Amino acid sequence: MAARSSGMFPVRAAWVDAETIIPANGDTLEVPNLMHSSEVTFIAFFSADAVGSVTVTAGGTTVVLDAADQKDHKVIKVRSGYELGSVTEVSQDQASLTAGTAQVSIF
Repeated sequence: MAARSSGMFPVRAAWVDAETIIPANGDTLEVPNLMHSSEVTFIAFFSADAVGSVTVTAGGTTVVLDAADQKDHKVIKVRSGYELGSVTEVSQDQASLTAGTAQVSIF
């Protein structure tokens, strides 16, 4: 379960392992149907020199993870499974990442 804190600016975290990394080469990652998840977390770890953004596609939804929004080299965006609908594959596009590198995972 993701670590959480309460207060005005809650801290968010996510578990990441090799099975949750979305391939950067254009391949898709097969996932259990996301519609049945209460929360789906997309997390990008950016290198220190990263400039630009990464776009994750989950069904008809796109999530933009922008290096400009990073804190401690990571950006976290959360969507509800209901919002995403029936999704069993996710992919990422790093064409807008003009410098540096990013590793994107789903949790």
